[in-house]
Amino acid sequence: MANQGEESAAEKRTHFRVEDVLPVSVRKVEGAGQCLKSRMVRGFFPGCGVPTFEDSNEDDASIPPALRKMLFQIDTKLNLILEKLYLSGEEMVCVDSRPVSLSASGIRLCTKAGFALGDLAEVKLLVLSEGAAWLVLYGRVARLAPSECGGQDTAIAFTEMEDEVREALIRYTLRRQRELIRKERGYGV
Repeated sequence: MANQGEESAAEKRTHFRVEDVLPVSVRKVEGAGQCLKSRMVRGFFPGCGVPTFEDSNEDDASIPPALRKMLFQIDTKLNLILEKLYLSGEEMVCVDSRPVSLSASGIRLCTKAGFALGDLAEVKLLVLSEGAAWLVLYGRVARLAPSECGGQDTAIAFTEMEDEVREALIRYTLRRQRELIRKERGYGV
């Protein structure tokens, strides 16, 4: 009879689910009355409104090629430093990778935090769909179970998700499933 319950739960799923290992952090959100919406954090990247050396005209003969190369290298290094500073301010630099079961509607992972059913949780994870992007997601703890990882197996159902974030999750899970199927069948990735 337990199998019937599992089958009906699987039939209710509306999104693809993928097992993966991703950089992810989870924390309990206090003050559950807030209306928190998911968002995508791309960090500081050239082209986000800040002019960079790459935007200058390469045909400009007033800058010698050796100086142009050196300025480009300096510009690249400064962009990397600014991105790291921005992401560290968002608490997304020192995040451990761990096994997750992920779909566009929720995530299941092992947590050390003392969650209770119905708690509001913030999930930050790095996905690679069209480039790297951090997703900041909010959801309610839907299921808890003891886990072999020394914590608890925690299932979080996402809430208040922006379309851009949901689409990024769907693209990621579909791409990752294709990769796993190809690998399983021996086609390579």
